[in-house]
Amino acid sequence: MLTVGKKPSRRELLIVITELQSLIGQAQGQHANDRDRNSFEAGQKLLEQAHELCIQARSFDPPTDC
Repeated sequence: MLTVGKKPSRRELLIVITELQSLIGQAQGQHANDRDRNSFEAGQKLLEQAHELCIQARSFDPPTDC
């Protein structure tokens, strides 16, 4: 899994966004998979990874109201 260890540059943010797109797309695929008994849990794990990556990427800037 991708981690963010310092304030990301624009290029690094694009890499983070690409990883987020991948994780969210995989989670959507799991959500739509009604044949797999474990699809909910698999989707949740992917969403947790995406959420954590968002937190890491934003942790170097002050909170915003938007």
